[in-house]
Amino acid sequence: MLNGSWNGLIGMLTRHEVNVATANIIVTPERVAVVDFLAPLLNIRTTVHIRKPEPVSNFSNLMRAFDIALWSALVVTVAVLSTCLSAVWYYLRSHLKMSLRDIVNESFFHIFGSFVYQGSKINAKSSAIRTVSVTSYLTATILMAAYSAVFISYLTVQDLKLPVATFQDLLKDGRYRLLSVTGTAQLNYFDQSSNPLIKEVYKKLMEPIKEHMSRSTLEGLQRVCAEEHMAFAVLETGVDSRRGELPCKIMRLPTTAIPATMAMPITKGNPYKRILSR
Repeated sequence: MLNGSWNGLIGMLTRHEVNVATANIIVTPERVAVVDFLAPLLNIRTTVHIRKPEPVSNFSNLMRAFDIALWSALVVTVAVLSTCLSAVWYYLRSHLKMSLRDIVNESFFHIFGSFVYQGSKINAKSSAIRTVSVTSYLTATILMAAYSAVFISYLTVQDLKLPVATFQDLLKDGRYRLLSVTGTAQLNYFDQSSNPLIKEVYKKLMEPIKEHMSRSTLEGLQRVCAEEHMAFAVLETGVDSRRGELPCKIMRLPTTAIPATMAMPITKGNPYKRILSR
């Protein structure tokens, strides 16, 4: 609609210059008031798109592997194995000629040394002592392998933090401007909406730049790439077909999706509507 009157295919239908438009047009309440539509052909969504932020390696990832549960399990394992080794040595104390205090100390340092890959002198004549020692080294190896894998995976993780995700976020941020293609149903979703949130989005983010709206989908996407804090409300299908032409990566904000349908328009009250809809 331009200056209060319809132009394009809808204008031709309202002036009865044609009876049927063989093109898919987005169904809106304003258009339904002046023309009829045949059976819906396609479900579509208009979604806000922004420039995709660069992923960053978060320093906190360095500390994630140092989880308290992991270290608690390590302490318990060392304590249990030390107790087992102390019990075996205490049982053999008559042969080893060691005091209980020495047995506990030697057991702890032997088990702890196995977890930090340090060798220690130990009387391994007893098969029970060998069993505890081998168990200690195997446990240490398994825990170290698991820890290394988790630590490396956290180091390689890159966090992608969206600056905004919803219409409320766009309003709260205050820096973004929202584009749409001039003279389209996507723009009408905002400037003619009865939804309080959408009306506020239009008033604060779109109305100040209404004279500088995009003239095409490609132009709007290019402006998102070229201008800081620029968002673009556009059909998802229109973006997917033009990604290869853009100098930056564009991503949609799924929670901003506005569903609609597309259908072929005909003149209001057209007697052939039932036939054409079949």
